[in-house]
Amino acid sequence: MADQHPQPNDGQAEDDLFGRNGLLARTEAKLLAQLDSRPEDPRLLLKLATVRRRRGNIPAALETYRRITTLRPDQRLAPYTSAVLSGADLRRMPPPKGNVPTPFQRRQSFLSAGECDTLLHLVAAHQARFVPARVVDENSQDGLLKQEIRQASVVKEQGLEDALRWIEPKLSAAAQEALERLPVQGFDFESHELELNVTAHENGDYFRVHQDSSRSMCPHRRLSFVYYFHRQPRQFSGGDLLLYDTDRQLDRFEMGVFTRIEPIHNSIIFFPSRCFHEITPVGGVKDFAAARFTVNGWFTTPSEGAAPEET
Repeated sequence: MADQHPQPNDGQAEDDLFGRNGLLARTEAKLLAQLDSRPEDPRLLLKLATVRRRRGNIPAALETYRRITTLRPDQRLAPYTSAVLSGADLRRMPPPKGNVPTPFQRRQSFLSAGECDTLLHLVAAHQARFVPARVVDENSQDGLLKQEIRQASVVKEQGLEDALRWIEPKLSAAAQEALERLPVQGFDFESHELELNVTAHENGDYFRVHQDSSRSMCPHRRLSFVYYFHRQPRQFSGGDLLLYDTDRQLDRFEMGVFTRIEPIHNSIIFFPSRCFHEITPVGGVKDFAAARFTVNGWFTTPSEGAAPEET
């Protein structure tokens, strides 16, 4: 699946293809022009809603999906997607069959300004501890994917993690709140474990389409999270999180159909670990301290007793 993407470079190519500007902007303008003469065409409206979601304009996409639901109450995808984008409780809302938008919960202003400054000073002071990121591959003899799948630098256990113990209770509280709305069945949060990384994305860094968990790889990972922080004002471009429409029963996704999440400073997002996602190439970073930083990881079941997620 990763081979269907062009080779990332400095973050500019992505904006010409799947980026929020470029081709997607022109497609949205074309659809709006067509809707001038057919304002209630549900087919055109669904295309418009999808394009807006791919551009990361969630308020406009949500308004369009709600409009479709009013025109076509029997259309199941539109109300489900509206629920996803609005952060509604999805635990008792059966999704349509097939690939559906990845559910997520997002919170702004996760930490205080002082806590954000602490994180930024911490990563800048420990640049030497960051090492190239690696990805597990069950089909590889050395257990690692080639670099064309991922490029970033990371600090893992016993690196900055010991200095970040103060953030773990905040992550746990936010995760419990997110699980009150996300469809992650069969996960006993009381016995969870936490895997934590600090990641830096500089010029040209990216992560192709992947899952954090599947039935055969890391099945103990259940809830993924990404906390974004960076120098203000932002000095990088790109680095968007693309949450692909996923069929979690069949572990497959729909190429080119996703919800774009902008890496907003001091925001955190949670989503089921089985869902496919991608990080677009980063550009414009002039020094390490200006990189796209995240505290990211997973809430897991105990490794020795990991059970597959119910679907």
